Amino acid sequence: MAPNSWIPSTKTLRRPLRLADFSSSVVVSISQPPGPSSTVLLLRVHRVPRLSSQDQQAIFVLSLSHSVCAQSKYKLVTEKHGNILLQEQVIRMLRLSERDERNVKEFHKVHPEAKDRGFGRVFRSPSLFEDVVKSILLCNCQLSSKRKKRRQEKDGANPVPAEMEGEEVDLGNFPSPKELANLDADYLQSKCKLGYRTNYILKLAMEIEEGKLKIDGYEGVQDAASCRILIKGISGVGSFARASVLMCLGFYDEVPWDSETIKFLKHV
Repeated sequence: MAPNSWIPSTKTLRRPLRLADFSSSVVVSISQPPGPSSTVLLLRVHRVPRLSSQDQQAIFVLSLSHSVCAQSKYKLVTEKHGNILLQEQVIRMLRLSERDERNVKEFHKVHPEAKDRGFGRVFRSPSLFEDVVKSILLCNCQLSSKRKKRRQEKDGANPVPAEMEGEEVDLGNFPSPKELANLDADYLQSKCKLGYRTNYILKLAMEIEEGKLKIDGYEGVQDAASCRILIKGISGVGSFARASVLMCLGFYDEVPWDSETIKFLKHV
């Protein structure tokens, strides 16, 4: 889903990420050099603006001793200008933390084929807020919409047109809670056609901005039961969205399904 863009020819993920002020963004590309034994992930920052001292503090190559856990087989290399916040967002998206690494290893113990084929990490957004909003938006999507999304995801989310693959393109970032909280419900509905979800999303953004909801703290919760209780407090999050958000937080004991999922399964 937007703003993720996939370049099939180079197997590169491109999207905007937030800088330290959380109001400005830069477009980054994430790729893995070819080769079956490659353990390097290249993070390239496009059209680098004048960076603040906070953004400049970590212009370096990120080795295994930094934010990527020491047990991970991957190194994250930042080309040109990088910063800690950008790397933290990539680490979250690709699940390269110590906790994620432990989960993958446990999964591979019970599913050796997954280890042999090199899968076991569920992609997620740079922030939990984006994950929650997308989970709400995906709930009860019509079957035709889900099929369209699957066709897009077969080659990656929102493939970049071939004629633009080598270009420096501008991509709008996913809105922050602050940006959404400043919008009027009628305006958001007229621009995005979100239906009944409009008020839920605006309420979520406003509660985060007002300090009533501190969802970033959910990342540190270690058990599914406690996390489930916290997520139930978010308006608009039903069983499907709750299971989806729990999965994004590393808990897999609930399966995200809704009426449209059942309809689809009856067709396959």
